[in-house]
Amino acid sequence: MSTAYGASYAALPTAAETASARARISSQCDDVQRAEQEIIGLEAQIAVLRNQIAARRNDIERIRDAIALDENMTAPVRLLPSEIVAAIVVLVAACYVRTLRTLSSINRVWGDITLDTPHAWSKIASRTAHSVDLLCLR
Repeated sequence: MSTAYGASYAALPTAAETASARARISSQCDDVQRAEQEIIGLEAQIAVLRNQIAARRNDIERIRDAIALDENMTAPVRLLPSEIVAAIVVLVAACYVRTLRTLSSINRVWGDITLDTPHAWSKIASRTAHSVDLLCLR
């Protein structure tokens, strides 16, 4: 090992050491290429799995929608006579005028009954006189 200007230099490798290092480099480059190819394959598998997961989630959503339709079809509230529904609409409208919109959107039957119950719509509630004036202008 020679020293020049205070620096230390390693001896040059022998031909055998150079050949060995080049062989290791070549082998390691091959390892890197194989690993990169494996990663590409794994990423492709992940993409396939993500598509399968998305498809299954869509299946679940369709099944849940079907369950909701069946539950709505068999809901006990559908068995109430129109007169009872109208009474409910009138009672609720007396306390909470804004809920008429909600009641009319429960389903088509409730909507028809709510809209066909004049007593529920006979009261206009307003917090200010200005609101009543605006309603009268329309």
